[in-house]
Amino acid sequence: MNEQEIHEHLMTRTLKLARKGFVKIAPSPFRGALLAQADKIVGEGYLANRDAVDGEIHALKAAGEKAKGATLYVNLEPAYGTSKGINLVDKLIEAGVAKIVVALRDPNPNVSGKTLEALQQAGVEIVEGIMAAEASQLNEIYLTEVSTRRPFVHLLTAMSLDGKIATRLQDSDGITGPESRDYVQHLRSRYDAVMIGVNTILQDNPMLNCKALRGCDPWRIVMDTEAKTPLNSKIFLRSDPNEPRPPVLIVIGYGAHEDRLRSLRLAGAEIIQCPDEASEDPRVDLTRLLPILYKRGITSVLIEGGATLRGSALDAGIVDKLSFLIAPKLIGGAGATSAIGGDGVGFVHDAWPIKRMECRPLGVDLLIEGYLK
Repeated sequence: MNEQEIHEHLMTRTLKLARKGFVKIAPSPFRGALLAQADKIVGEGYLANRDAVDGEIHALKAAGEKAKGATLYVNLEPAYGTSKGINLVDKLIEAGVAKIVVALRDPNPNVSGKTLEALQQAGVEIVEGIMAAEASQLNEIYLTEVSTRRPFVHLLTAMSLDGKIATRLQDSDGITGPESRDYVQHLRSRYDAVMIGVNTILQDNPMLNCKALRGCDPWRIVMDTEAKTPLNSKIFLRSDPNEPRPPVLIVIGYGAHEDRLRSLRLAGAEIIQCPDEASEDPRVDLTRLLPILYKRGITSVLIEGGATLRGSALDAGIVDKLSFLIAPKLIGGAGATSAIGGDGVGFVHDAWPIKRMECRPLGVDLLIEGYLK
């Protein structure tokens, strides 16, 4: 292998290490670290969870004396300054690391370029941009929230081949297969919050908990401008009875009666009032809601339903990523519910273009993913 091939081969391994990080690592990014002498790996590590020491420290300990003259591979620029009592720059210099190959600079203004500059001044060779696209996708949530100071928004839907999410009788049970349902649980384990509209509560009564291994329940956010959520909804149930935070955030606009709000609070909900002041209709302002959620520590939101909320999110321009789980079934019927509601666009040239689209099978279903931003 030539030098470029060696860099890509070892960066692929570094990204794999980074993915081992605990699923609820936010707000920290996924970090992998690998030390190599030429193409031979001498030490590995990754950030196991948000409270653990960085992967570079584990890699240095594993390499020992072999770190001297070695090349460090990282998918994201190492932390700057002292973190958890450790100064990574000092540790790397003391160990005699000769070169650092990094996929991405950290966009955090407290870090961006500072670590690499300090190491370069100490005589360490820097190589940047190896597999940057793959590294960006791995940390798309972190990169978005640290750059924009708002949550990353991922719109999800499971539907039939003809774009229906329910029949004319509003039956939606079992449209997609078990592999798709497992994928939904995987996403819930990765995201801070799951968002749905109140109609989904009224029709399906979901719990929206996370059944994935190592996962924990996300925040559950309900768009319910008039506070119609039934007090006996499953969404109020907790997987962990010791969880201190409210299990549900109910976002209201105008028109919710105070007695109703008091009952919802007693059921375990926290109320956020965020009306669309520019509209005559009693609806929520999704654009204004995002920074409110971010201030609460919510860095990522998975929109699961329903059709009206998906349409509103697209209209508001808040969606970063989309995932469509498509079952090989036809439902048909003018009265069957389509995946995207709302007004939609008037002309085809105004349609939302999907970028970087990828497709792969999930059992008998097909997963299509892409980006709007």
